[in-house]
Amino acid sequence: MKPVVNIDNKLQAAFEYFQKGNLEQAELACKDILQLQPDNSDVLHLLGVISYQQGKHDLAVQYINKSIEVDPCNASAYYNLGTVFRENAQLDEAVDSYKKAINIDPANAASYNNLGIALKEKGLIEEAISCYQKALELNPDMIAVYYNMGSISQEKGQFDDALSYYGRAAELDNRNPAVHNSLGLVLKEKGLLDEAVSHYQKAVEYEPDNAAFHNNLGIALKEKGRLDEAVVHLEKSFDIEPNDTALNQIFEISYLILRKGDLQKGWSLYWRFNDSYWQKNIPAKPIWNGSDIQGSTIVIQSDAGFGDVIQYIRYAPLVAERGAKVILNCQKEIVSLLKNVKGLTTVVTDIPLSQFDLFIPIRRLPLVFETKLETIPSEVPYIKANPELVRKWKEKVHSENGKLKVGLVWAAGHGDSNRSCPLSLFAPLTSLQDVTFYSLQVGKDADGALNPPEGMKLIDYTEEIKDFSYTAAIIENLDLTISVDTAVAHVAGAMGKPVWNLLPHIVDSRWLLEREDSPWYPTMKLFRQPSTGDWESVIRRVSESLKALVCL
Repeated sequence: MKPVVNIDNKLQAAFEYFQKGNLEQAELACKDILQLQPDNSDVLHLLGVISYQQGKHDLAVQYINKSIEVDPCNASAYYNLGTVFRENAQLDEAVDSYKKAINIDPANAASYNNLGIALKEKGLIEEAISCYQKALELNPDMIAVYYNMGSISQEKGQFDDALSYYGRAAELDNRNPAVHNSLGLVLKEKGLLDEAVSHYQKAVEYEPDNAAFHNNLGIALKEKGRLDEAVVHLEKSFDIEPNDTALNQIFEISYLILRKGDLQKGWSLYWRFNDSYWQKNIPAKPIWNGSDIQGSTIVIQSDAGFGDVIQYIRYAPLVAERGAKVILNCQKEIVSLLKNVKGLTTVVTDIPLSQFDLFIPIRRLPLVFETKLETIPSEVPYIKANPELVRKWKEKVHSENGKLKVGLVWAAGHGDSNRSCPLSLFAPLTSLQDVTFYSLQVGKDADGALNPPEGMKLIDYTEEIKDFSYTAAIIENLDLTISVDTAVAHVAGAMGKPVWNLLPHIVDSRWLLEREDSPWYPTMKLFRQPSTGDWESVIRRVSESLKALVCL
């Protein structure tokens, strides 16, 4: 005689396993029941939901469809089938399933809400709104609907409406992290940073492992100027889920800290994350962190533009003093300029791994040497022009008349309009007598020298400039160099030559804040834009300063 099996008990056990999150045991229990009752719609339905939660979408559809074949009036089965389709981006099928669920059970607010979500994802916004409104008629306290209505209003730029919907959701559930995060986003859009920060903090409190919430809070804190707190949350965001947004914000904060003059803190933050990039690029060799390098060969690796290399190569003698053979690996355009820098054994554009023991990105040197503003190695010149080239250019430059010989650079490379000033704006300088200008502009903007402001004596030898060693030789023969923020300004500063650096309103961190001098270059004077794009004010002050210089 076969034993009597209580199917209801087995099904109850399967549900209990499912509710506890033990999907494997729940699945086994369901399959045991199907051995006895292969057409049990409840079990087939539950197996479909289990498969969905296991990420087996196709299998979930098969089980739920089989359940519907057995019981075509099961609204929950259609509802869950719609969810599986929506998760799998099968939006037409999802819409159809939700509508069938509503036909069977028209009083179910959740079906209208999910139908609204699917319609919104199809771009049918007004139809989605109608579904949300119907859901609220059925259940005026349904948090998800207020959240979804807030999302639509936010995307439309209707921020007051969005705040109203999100605010109602928060009233219904004040511990909902997604609602608080969305409130933060809208408040930030409205410029209400304090309120935004408050809601982001609640989102992080209620869901501390959400990378996006930490990221949003970190960005808002950065914009409030609360940099230390911002870094904590951006680092947390990156730790939870490494992403470019958080990393870029961290780097931006490091630049802000550097701009304020805290070099150790700024570089420490920057290199805490950038070291990994370089170690991936040169995995076979360690990055130098200040350890003993006596008898080793170390490569100083260019990691940025020409100006950065020129600025930070001043550390080469300090590295050599540690007893290492020092090689600079940099761009070909500056090899001849830097080959005689004290401390360097050689300068190359590429070097096999077998020829060195360890390396350091050049901008990491200030961190290794624990540089502060007052300890910057600022002795100049640390770059010297080639004597032979200097003599060659002396003949050319000194053949021209003029009490004052001034080099001029008006445009940055790579189409950087922020650091570029139209040559035409230098017209006020033409009123000065006994000043001869020499174009040091190279690249696509060099042709501007062919059409200088009327009355400006601008000598153009740039077709003969082969690389930066030629630029340095010309500068050596000038009384002054006036340049926008380009590598030429660095060359003149590193040579200890008088140089006026024309800066945009938002400056590179190396130029710090407000100062008219630079602790990196003792012979440099800074002219800053008072507001974004205001080159006229800069040129006016340059003209006044140049006039005073001519009158000396």
